[in-house]
Amino acid sequence: MQSNAGTCIRQLHGDCVSMTGIAKLLNAEGIAGKNGGRWYATTISKILANDLHTLE
Repeated sequence: MQSNAGTCIRQLHGDCVSMTGIAKLLNAEGIAGKNGGRWYATTISKILANDLHTLE
């Protein structure tokens, strides 16, 4: 799921879900972060600001 996480995050953000809300949703769904850890709003913010995540 990691390869689709950026796409999922952008879609949720486009649907006006907050960064905290996105992090909570990913954690509740059991989707692990890049290193297998939890998601945080700051991580979501960094992904949204990083152009490399737009081409997933």
